[in-house]
Amino acid sequence: MIYAFAGEDTYTSLAKAKAGSQKLAEKAQAEVNVLNADEIYDINTFVQELEGVGMFVSSKVILAKRLFNNKKLLEYFSENYEKLKAYDIIIWHDSKIDSKLKLAKKLLADKALFTFEAPKEGEMKHWIINEAKLQNLDLTPAQVNFMYERLENKLQVKNELTKIQIFCDANNKSKLSDLELESIMGFDIKGDLWKFLDFVGNKSKKNAFREFIKLTTYENNAQLLIAMLNRELRLLYSYKYAKQNGSDLRELKMAPFILRKTAEKSGKYSLKEIEDMFTKLFETDLSIKSGLLDEHTALTLFLSSI
Repeated sequence: MIYAFAGEDTYTSLAKAKAGSQKLAEKAQAEVNVLNADEIYDINTFVQELEGVGMFVSSKVILAKRLFNNKKLLEYFSENYEKLKAYDIIIWHDSKIDSKLKLAKKLLADKALFTFEAPKEGEMKHWIINEAKLQNLDLTPAQVNFMYERLENKLQVKNELTKIQIFCDANNKSKLSDLELESIMGFDIKGDLWKFLDFVGNKSKKNAFREFIKLTTYENNAQLLIAMLNRELRLLYSYKYAKQNGSDLRELKMAPFILRKTAEKSGKYSLKEIEDMFTKLFETDLSIKSGLLDEHTALTLFLSSI
């Protein structure tokens, strides 16, 4: 049988795909063979993997990642669907699958396509609380909100919770202060980085300069600021490009909170202006690394151009 797991909640869809593959493998006393299907350029390579058996097993379970990104494999599956159903195949896709595709229609007809939507704000916060409890961590509502606003997906949250758990275990505690949380997550620099990015995104030059001074007074953090400015511009560009081309905004895979804030700021810049900002940011980074300008001067010149 062929099953597919997809959707914007990639953490959950992948977990379900892995669990389903393992369950099929245990039932068939087989092994799970994971393939990056989007990197397979020869159909015969996939067929050989599918039909090949090991010394101690008589069958295989295939977990094919991102198969819908491979046009050749997608066409092969669509044309040979009934024959391929004789094998145990799990497909995982890292975004929503277009229901108009032939293979998608066949999977839907078999009730074998499982889609996981991006969690809404309340759902995501509830998930963070539950995951923290599973690791014996007690987060305050403010700390949950802090994580939600700064992390883009569940995988990032899991990684941060693991870091927090290691810290708490080492210090024999289940709770931590807001300052400890900010430090563990790397947000303990002076000033407010997120306010700074919002000011840049809103073309609020005066406020951006004010926050920039606070951020750079006590810390040498130019590379962090450049990296985060690049992220801010990337979010703005992706949103505006998708909006102007009528694309499904869900394909951007932004957390709802980030999508909402990006939408609010997107009207401040044109696509051309954002492209120019990318160029200026690259030149800023290059001037610092080549020694032409010191970090503070280079970033001040960049901010003066917004």
